[in-house]
Amino acid sequence: TGATRDVGLALAEEHLRQGDNVFIHGLRREAVDDVVRRFSDRFPDQVIWGMAGDVADPDFVRMMGMYAQKWLGRIDAWINSAAITYPRKRRFLETKPTEFARVMNMNLLGLLYGTQTASLIMRSQNQGGHIFNVEASDNAPTPQFAAYGASKASMPQILKTLVVELQGTKVGVHNIAPGLALTALQLAGHWSDLDSLRVFNILAEKPETIAKSLVPQIRRTACSRSNTGTTIRYMSQSQVLWRCVTSAWRVNRWFKIWNGGLPAFNTSALFGESCAGDEEAPAPPTPARVSAEDDFEDEEEQEDGCDGPPKKWSTWQR
Repeated sequence: TGATRDVGLALAEEHLRQGDNVFIHGLRREAVDDVVRRFSDRFPDQVIWGMAGDVADPDFVRMMGMYAQKWLGRIDAWINSAAITYPRKRRFLETKPTEFARVMNMNLLGLLYGTQTASLIMRSQNQGGHIFNVEASDNAPTPQFAAYGASKASMPQILKTLVVELQGTKVGVHNIAPGLALTALQLAGHWSDLDSLRVFNILAEKPETIAKSLVPQIRRTACSRSNTGTTIRYMSQSQVLWRCVTSAWRVNRWFKIWNGGLPAFNTSALFGESCAGDEEAPAPPTPARVSAEDDFEDEEEQEDGCDGPPKKWSTWQR
């Protein structure tokens, strides 16, 4: 789920590179269409399907699981990656109840619905399957994003509970800890915070880099019949400590924070060498724009995303 951008998109692409078939989920139908079309062009030998809808709707999640199993033949690995946060910073006392509900419904209930659906499907398969839930980078406080922090802090407890409840079945449950990724979701609220940007310079990586490390581990885990209850981490605690000790090597790695007190993007690192020295190179979209446009959509847009049965892009073109 949540495979039309950021870490979810990078994981889907890397699975395709490894020769796997994938089922893409996203909130917006246009985004799912675009991703399935691009992936179908780049990976013509793989089976690629997609479906748009809201994972906070349990009926949609069950329908999505049914179609995924039908079109892929079987589901070996289900990754719950969909997550949102507020469009902009919100103090706890100023956050609207609707914003609390939207974040918790998508991040927590959506994960529970997806895990339940995947468990029922995998239990009916001869070979079983494995479920992977994407957790936050750490358990640090999330001031002005309380609902997002609360939704992600529950992941370790959910993992322990499901390992006990699914014991004796052919279903394995795991967490994925991607660490700090250069995404609008994780940068939300930190774009003008120089101390936070220093941390990103030290610890953050592009989603594609993270996926290249995580996907081989996910595939090895999915091939195991008895393995369950593990947390797959992009960086271990010793690796985090090493990066902190050697932080002087990573000054201005992603963000040139010494710019008259204002952060500036290191375009050569973020966009590649083709942008080096290009003063007009576009900066990544701010999390306020991305979240407001893509995540907190009105009901009419969400209903449009669920319209009609899902189909492969190549079928739509005929």
